[in-house]
Amino acid sequence: MRTEATASDSIREPAASSAPPLSAAAFRIPYRDPAWDGPADPVLVPDHLTGEWVLFYTQRRATEPGLIGVEWVHSTAIGVARSSGGGLSWAYQGTLDGLVPPGTELPATLWAPDVVRIGDQWIMYLTVLGGVRTDWTGNASIVQMTSPDLVTWEFLGSIDLESPRVIDAAVALCGDGLHRLWYKDESRGSNTYSAASRTRQIRRRGFLKA
Repeated sequence: MRTEATASDSIREPAASSAPPLSAAAFRIPYRDPAWDGPADPVLVPDHLTGEWVLFYTQRRATEPGLIGVEWVHSTAIGVARSSGGGLSWAYQGTLDGLVPPGTELPATLWAPDVVRIGDQWIMYLTVLGGVRTDWTGNASIVQMTSPDLVTWEFLGSIDLESPRVIDAAVALCGDGLHRLWYKDESRGSNTYSAASRTRQIRRRGFLKA
């Protein structure tokens, strides 16, 4: 799982954006999640509607008392913060609603969002696990969500990657015109694999393993 929400390690910027350039001093003072002080897996996108930079991250429960094992990285939501000043300061916006797929064991665990602009929609690629565990067990899948405004999200479906435990999606448009998904397959030695979409508009189950 990716860690450290102290630098802009994943920036997604559509061609037309009203957001100011991200400052070279952004995150010089590390962002701290006000709820649990455990932000991880950051991704940054410019909101074309508001002109703000938006930070999405895994809201790990680092300061919750009485936990054992790795419970603190389970039952995690996706936190959101916004900046109108190029990332010099951030205003916490709470957590996103509507990200738990139907049929997921509750409380759901949400990890490592990646957010990209495809066509006229934002697409989120999200790791989802069911329930809370004290160790690194349980099935994990990568799902797709869609949004017109980075606020409201609709479930599109899971991506079939032929594995019971895939996490940490990263998606990019490549030079050959295909979108590619990179992910960690923990059932296969925790190696990184890739899959490609054969269409410009990524749909449900739109990736094929490379």
